Amino acid sequence: MSIIFVIGIVAGFFNTIGGGGSLLVLPFLTFLGMDIALAIGTNRLGVILQSGTAAVEYGRKKVL
Repeated sequence: MSIIFVIGIVAGFFNTIGGGGSLLVLPFLTFLGMDIALAIGTNRLGVILQSGTAAVEYGRKKVL
């Protein structure tokens, strides 16, 4: 479970800096045995939540 957390933190860092965290997440999820369609959906959900949170924070700070 801790390796999943670490991969998630690293992928989130890459996504925040310039995108591309999916390059880490998708292979890792399929390596763990997750069906590719489920892995893609899981990854998209994470990206949507991260992007939404970032947009709200940028809006609060009037950066948008």
